Amino acid sequence: MRRKLTILGVPHSLVISDKALEEYLEDTEYAVDDIRGLYDDYDRRIFVREGMNSYQTALTILHEWLHAVGSVTGQTTLAY
Repeated sequence: MRRKLTILGVPHSLVISDKALEEYLEDTEYAVDDIRGLYDDYDRRIFVREGMNSYQTALTILHEWLHAVGSVTGQTTLAY
């Protein structure tokens, strides 16, 4: 699932897809199985793993949204 959203006036995408997350992580050192969500500050995308319960999905989106807010506002301690 892919949705458009705006965070502090900046367009972003929310991508809930195991395949998209795994493809993004292919060339990184991250262990795919350990990642529930990820914020891509270059393309302004929030990736979230499929199959979690609604509570865990909401917490993961909130967590990645906070990284997005940090990136948009230049707060590097929040962005990464």
